[in-house]
Amino acid sequence: MQHNSFIVSKPACYCAIVAVFMFIFGYYRLTFTGFTSDELLFTGGFFNTYEGDANYQYYIATWILKGLYDIGLYSSLILNITLTLFWLYYLFRFSSENKTFSSSYFWLLLFLLPSNLFFASAFLRDYYAFLISIVFLCFLIGKGGRAKFFCILALMFMFRTEAALVLLFATFLSKFKNPLYYFFPLGILIIFFALNYTSFYDFFSYRSLALQDDSLGFGIFQFNKTPLNAFYSTLINWPMYYMPMLVADVETFGEWLFLFDSILGALLLLMAVVFFSRATFRSERAYRVCIYILLLSFLVAMVESSPLTMMRHKVAYMPFLFYLAFRNFNYKFKF
Repeated sequence: MQHNSFIVSKPACYCAIVAVFMFIFGYYRLTFTGFTSDELLFTGGFFNTYEGDANYQYYIATWILKGLYDIGLYSSLILNITLTLFWLYYLFRFSSENKTFSSSYFWLLLFLLPSNLFFASAFLRDYYAFLISIVFLCFLIGKGGRAKFFCILALMFMFRTEAALVLLFATFLSKFKNPLYYFFPLGILIIFFALNYTSFYDFFSYRSLALQDDSLGFGIFQFNKTPLNAFYSTLINWPMYYMPMLVADVETFGEWLFLFDSILGALLLLMAVVFFSRATFRSERAYRVCIYILLLSFLVAMVESSPLTMMRHKVAYMPFLFYLAFRNFNYKFKF
C-alpha cells in the first residue's frame, strides 16, 4: 500500500520562519509599543500639508503610508509580510540559478536582521526602500535591461531620493572595470578643503542641524561646531553608519535589539573587507556597483548625527553590504 506523504520544501519552511518572526515582532510593537515620532507625521498626513521643503519629497510616501494606516493598524505589517515572502521565495530560486552565494539560504539572515524586523511593521519608507534595493541587486546580478533599471530607480526616488542618486551614480561608475576606488582618498581630501575653505561648511551645518536639535554638535559623537570637527565627524560617521548603536546609550528592549543589529553590521562590514576580491571586482558588474554604493554611502552618512536615525536610514544599503560580505564567502552551511 502506498502512503502519500506531504513534503514541504526548505524554502517554504524558511519563508514561514521569517513570517512568524515578522508577525510576532510587528504585532508586539504595534500593539504595546506605539508609533515613533516620524510614524505619527506620516500617518497623520503632516507632510502633505506642510508648507516647507518636505512637501514635495514626502508627498507620495505619505499618501501610501497614510492610506495603509486608514485601512487598519496592521495593514502595513500584513503587506510587508506578503511582499517579503514573495521576494524571499524568489531569492532562494534566483540565487540557486545564478550561483550568487555558496548557499542560497544566506538571504534568510538578511531578512532576520533586527532592524529589518522592526521596520517591517513601521509606517515608514525604510522597509520599502530595503525591498527595492533587493530588487535592484537582483537586476544587477540578472543583467536586466534599461527599462527595468529606470523603473526601479523611479520606485526608489519615491521613497529615498538620496538612495536613488547613490544607485544611479554607482551604476555609472561600474561601467569602468578599472578600480576607481583608488580615487576615494582624493574625494576625502576634496571634502576636507571644501569644509575648511569654502561655503560648503555652511551647507553642511544646515543639513546636519536639520536632522537634530540645534544645541547638539556634528556627527554621531557630537563634536563641537568647527570646520575641522565637521571633517572628523564625516570620517567617523561612515563606518558607524552601519553599526551606530555601538556608541549609543542602550536602555529599552528595542535598543538592545538594535545593538545586536549593529554588532552584525560591524561583522558584515569586516567580512566585506576581508573577502574583497579584485578578480570579482573586474569580472562582475554587480560586485562593482555594490562597492561603489558602499563608498558613496560616505556622502549620505556625513550629515547624520543620531544613532536611531542612522539605524533607519542604513536599511536601504544593507542588501549591498550583505552581498559584498557573502559573495566570496565559500563556506556552505547545511540546513
